[in-house]
Amino acid sequence: MIYDGKNIVYGHAGDGGIIIKCLDGSIKPITVRQKGADGSSVLPLRAGKSSWAFGTENKAASVLLATDGMLDGVIQPVLVNLPPDRMALARGNFQKDNVYVTAAEFFMNPYSVYLNKDIKDPDEYMEYFLTGDLDGEDQKTFLKCIIMAYTKLLGKDDAIEIVGGIKKYFYAVWAVKNVTDDKSVVCMINEKAKAAYQSKKFYEEPNWKWRQESYNALLYGKPMPAAPQDDPLYQAENKEDANKCILSLLDHEKGRKGSNGEVLKSERNEEEIPFHKEKGFKSLKSRKIPLNVVIAVCSIGMFCIIGGIVLLAMLSSTERPVIPREEKIETPMPKNTMPETSIPEMEINLEKEAEEFLKCLLAIDISAVSKDQKEKWNTMVGKCGFSDCINILLEDNGLNNTAQSENSNSKENGSKNVVNRPDTVERTEQGEMGKTMKKIHRIMQKIHGKKRVDEFKQQLKQTYDTYGIEEKRKICNIVNEMCLR
Repeated sequence: MIYDGKNIVYGHAGDGGIIIKCLDGSIKPITVRQKGADGSSVLPLRAGKSSWAFGTENKAASVLLATDGMLDGVIQPVLVNLPPDRMALARGNFQKDNVYVTAAEFFMNPYSVYLNKDIKDPDEYMEYFLTGDLDGEDQKTFLKCIIMAYTKLLGKDDAIEIVGGIKKYFYAVWAVKNVTDDKSVVCMINEKAKAAYQSKKFYEEPNWKWRQESYNALLYGKPMPAAPQDDPLYQAENKEDANKCILSLLDHEKGRKGSNGEVLKSERNEEEIPFHKEKGFKSLKSRKIPLNVVIAVCSIGMFCIIGGIVLLAMLSSTERPVIPREEKIETPMPKNTMPETSIPEMEINLEKEAEEFLKCLLAIDISAVSKDQKEKWNTMVGKCGFSDCINILLEDNGLNNTAQSENSNSKENGSKNVVNRPDTVERTEQGEMGKTMKKIHRIMQKIHGKKRVDEFKQQLKQTYDTYGIEEKRKICNIVNEMCLR
């Protein structure tokens, strides 16, 4: 991929994809996902020139490269690309050109995250968002990002109105949290490009309830729900294919004329059928057929009719469409009903967070921690009210004096590494150490934001008490060094 801020030259192979936001404000895919006949496997790079795709595009304000997990689950989910009929869904051979605009704008609009003054560290926030470990506070942050992006495009009033539809299901946050495949995106944004904006309807949230009901109807062969009045994608998607499908059904059932004006077979009179006029044709009455032959033929016919009825009854009770694995993964809400209000805020698993907090502490290599990182640690401990939690790890339980003694001996000997790390704990590089510290900070912020610090303190003590003496000593040593006194 080569992008100069406006023009694109690309080569593509595999089941990922490239999405562009044009200078006119439209958003579209410029590649087709290269999957196998089963709709799930991927055509690899070594598939050769027959599958490779090359091309150019111009007037691009930003470019998004995404893996298949992000495309199928977040950017172009099946619910925004409903197939025209049940057979197309089963085969997976329907167009997937629609893009979920809210998710695309979150990544591709510079004012959403990277030029948003409320986001202190855009790279850290985006990394955290893509991990998918999201809760109710993250829903609020996501909305603030979208409001900022749409305010720059449409104005504050329209932005707030559009966000009102997003709040109903928080689909983008839900989708990222539920992607189980690789979640990788690369976004190139020309921050100086003056991209125009589309109509307000272009940015409105799809009617997820109607789309889920439509998907279920296709999946299980049920009647389609009534057409929605508030779905921005409904008029544009698959309209031509749907019309063709409807006309075909009408022609078959009602005997309408075909596209070339010829009368269909179901409308023809018996006099127009050629074999009724052939010479030498004799009716059944004029032929002498043995009675036993007639009885035998009738018996066989009756047997076939009864067998066909039984077979159809069995098929109708057990038939299920063969859906590619990709389509099952993309089904966002397996149940037929969806809540009419915002989804409840996701609860925090305190036991899991306490375990993760202690594991991160064990992974810290003091020799790789900078002074700035120590200062930030102490700032976060005070800001999030974690002093009591840290004191639990420094309680006089026979470990604190040992830790202080080890630290003093280490300093007297001029050693830089005050923690005697066993072979079972791998040393982390500076970059990995930064990620570990950020993870600890996020846990503190999450617990503090939920106002559950006191509960977390109790859970932390319970989890800490299950650790062995060696692990406790390591944690005590590390915390002693991290706390500036």
